[in-house]
Amino acid sequence: MIGEGGRARSFAADIFRASYSGSVDQKSNLPELYPDFDFASMGQRAWTVQLVVDYLLTLPQVDKAHIALTGYSREGKMATIAAAFDERIAAVIAGSTGVGGVLPWRLSGERGTGEEIESTTRMFPMWFSPAHPVFLGSRDRLPVDGNLLVALIAPRACLMEYGLNDEVSNSWGSEQTYRSAIGV
Repeated sequence: MIGEGGRARSFAADIFRASYSGSVDQKSNLPELYPDFDFASMGQRAWTVQLVVDYLLTLPQVDKAHIALTGYSREGKMATIAAAFDERIAAVIAGSTGVGGVLPWRLSGERGTGEEIESTTRMFPMWFSPAHPVFLGSRDRLPVDGNLLVALIAPRACLMEYGLNDEVSNSWGSEQTYRSAIGV
């Protein structure tokens, strides 16, 4: 690929999966190592990304100012959360995250507009805090939502990608995330 000034640019990719078991989350030993903390799998995945970034920073061929992260669906949620909390990640492409990523819980629901707290916590109870179901019927009381995660990524680059016919996303909610976070 040719970059600025006609110089050749090269890219390195480090591809890893935070899950190896398909759609099922595997338990880890983090609760045993850190018994005072709640390790839902989505936070655990984001923490794992930080370990990968730690390693990438030891490699001389890696441009430390240009580390990017991408993920789709569950991995898109992980990418959003990881980039929100690790400023060493210069850019993120969050693909079809649904709720728990860039799509706000407050602006989503099960009547044609994406996932909801009830279905997500029922189908994937390990993904988020065990306290998450407390917000059933009162998602407006959530202390953090997708728009705030994207605001935490700013001013670094964040590309929110979703399919118009994706059953777990909604374009209106993602646009509201953009409008909310653009000021940051």
